[in-house]
Amino acid sequence: MDTELLKLFIEVTQLGSFQKVADKNYISQRAVSKRISSLEEDLHAQLFLRESNKITLTVAGTHFLKRANQLLNIMNTTSYELQNLDKTASQQLNAGYFSPFDGAVLKDALFNLPPEISVSIKEAGIEHLVSDVLLGELDCAIILDTASYHYDYQQLGLTNLPVLSNTTFIGISAADPLATHTTLPENALREKPILYYSSEESDYLKQAFQANLGPFANELTIIHQPSYEQMQMLVGLNQAFSYYPGGLTGRLQNPTDKITYLPLNSKNNQGFTFEIIFKPDNHKDSLKRLIDLF
Repeated sequence: MDTELLKLFIEVTQLGSFQKVADKNYISQRAVSKRISSLEEDLHAQLFLRESNKITLTVAGTHFLKRANQLLNIMNTTSYELQNLDKTASQQLNAGYFSPFDGAVLKDALFNLPPEISVSIKEAGIEHLVSDVLLGELDCAIILDTASYHYDYQQLGLTNLPVLSNTTFIGISAADPLATHTTLPENALREKPILYYSSEESDYLKQAFQANLGPFANELTIIHQPSYEQMQMLVGLNQAFSYYPGGLTGRLQNPTDKITYLPLNSKNNQGFTFEIIFKPDNHKDSLKRLIDLF
């Protein structure tokens, strides 16, 4: 749809007069009226009630006004995005992450890239991120990996490099008597459901956590939570546990969450690694610079 015609329609609704819009745009009142009539014909709807000294929006006009503003915003945004596509491919970087924690790791590196690199960022489930990197929709993604459960990236045709390693921590309510301990007994996990966050429906983190616990995990209730804020509230209210990447909880910890983060007292390895994955044939300069920062 003609953006100039949309702007003209919006101006008429704002000024309430064809003549005022004509004066503002240095055209005739007849030209304004004709263009609005043409718009009404295209839409098969009357947008204005025309009286001798007054025009008012019809019900259809009021509805279309909302759409006109939305359409202009979309077209302006698209125009900006298309202009950025003119930059050389090597100066663009499409990166993905799956949680606020690996997002924080990614952010540290992105903020140190030179300003001429244009960055696009995507949050998605781990399975989705791996697929997007394979399809070339993302240049790279930060993925959680564990010794007990992980993708065979070499078989997938991807390169994976470690970015950060640590131990999984369990979040429990500060009101829980166990919060005063230095570690959380493994058996305590039976007491409440255990939540994990992912913006999309995903079993990857659940399976990784279960693999780290071994057969004991079959006795536990592990639930996907699509809202990080809700997960934090449920843990803080002592209605659930959750598991987090150690070494990063302090980056996102909010004192009002009332959550204590404890290592799990378990004989099984609770280690994890954040890795950056990418296609080995991706030779973009922007990707190389990001990898060098890690």
